[in-house]
Amino acid sequence: GRCGCAALPLGGGRALVLGGAHGSNARFSLASTEVLDLATNTTAPGPEMGCPRYSFSAVLLPDDRVFIIGGSNSTSRSLRTTEVLDLAGGTSVPGPELQTARRGTAVAVLPEGGG
Repeated sequence: GRCGCAALPLGGGRALVLGGAHGSNARFSLASTEVLDLATNTTAPGPEMGCPRYSFSAVLLPDDRVFIIGGSNSTSRSLRTTEVLDLAGGTSVPGPELQTARRGTAVAVLPEGGG
């Protein structure tokens, strides 16, 4: 099982589960994702994140990409990294680096011009 993962609703009765750690052992951080289909009670592999992480934040952007922020890696170090996961293309690209390493944060999409 996964602990310290993130989950996002995708619509159409589907959800995306990202990263986390295998079981309760943070030394085995995961970069994998899974798409859950709640209507059929099935799972399928999703695109890989750029780096394994747990206790991070993720938000679905209006263009169906996922913005992933901070968290911890397999050495339990807090991360300054972010990435953008393109669900349609199955790719991950680095995002801007945070000024301060963060884990266990919350994130929200602001309306345009709301920064």
